Order: sequence, then C-alpha cells, then structure tokens
Amino acid sequence: MLPILSDGRAYSTDPAPLVDGDTLWILAGRDKGPDGVNDFIMREWQLPSTKDAASSVWRHYPAIARPEAVFAGPRRAPRTGSRSTSRRPTGPWRDAHPQGPILSQSVPVANTIQNIDPTVLIDVAEGGGGRIYIYWGTFGRLHAMELAPYMVTPRGPKQVVTGAGSAFSRRRGS
Repeated sequence: MLPILSDGRAYSTDPAPLVDGDTLWILAGRDKGPDGVNDFIMREWQLPSTKDAASSVWRHYPAIARPEAVFAGPRRAPRTGSRSTSRRPTGPWRDAHPQGPILSQSVPVANTIQNIDPTVLIDVAEGGGGRIYIYWGTFGRLHAMELAPYMVTPRGPKQVVTGAGSAFSRRRGS
C-alpha cells in the first residue's frame, strides 16, 4: 500500500516507479472490493506523480487505465504478466501483447494457485549481457523465467527460485 494514497477505502498495489525528466511517477493498481466483500479486486490503475518526493506534494491521476479498456475480447480481466504500453505515463494505454498473457493460471504451466506480483529484472551487471528475467510469486514460492528481447516471449523454462529463506511463508499446496 502506498501511504501517500492511503484513505482506507481503496488500496494501491504493486507500485512501479518511473523517473521521466524531473518527475517521479508511481504506477499502481487500485484494489477495491464491493461493499461487504473483504477481497482485493483490481479495477483500475492510478498514477501519482511528484517533482519532489520530500515535499509531500503529489498530483494524483486516478483511473488512467481500466482492464476492460486496455485488454480486448475474452481477456478483459487483469492478467499477471500482461504488458501495457503508452507513449506517456498518463496514457492512453494499449495491450502490447495481444497474443495473450506470458503468465496466467495456465501459462507457462497450468496450476491451481495464483501467480501474482510479477516484476522484471534486466541484468546490466558486468557479464550480465542485458538478459531479461521476470519473477513472480505463488503464495509460498518464487518463480523466474528468462524473457526474449521486448519482454513478451519466454526464452527459457520456468524456474523455482530457492534460498529466499523466510521471505515466503509455506502454504500447503504451493
């Protein structure tokens, strides 16, 4: 949850920072369940921005994208591993991978647990060669997969990352 947007009615999820010129942007999902439902349902993305994070002055762009507007057809719900693109942080946004998700409950391997919170790492360290990896959680395990350039095609098989220690609690069936 982003404290700068905490009002107790909705939650900012999975923030992704972007610096463009002199502005810090934070792209974040906005989870809000229906009245009487204690659940997280991501209905839109939002975008706070600031030119000085220490000033506590933020501009909020609510609902810059909604899944039904970005993802066409039967895939209108948000997808793990979805890639949306835009020329500007404020949009408009479009689906950059209309062939389908690179992660879901059936891709890369069918499963009954949730694949959540994907993030991309580009290895620019000496010897890393700019290789691209996507990491995601599954309530008890951390997975990774190398991606081809443009980050929409897997380059290798899914791997289970070990050694995360107590970062994840073990759940039965995960």
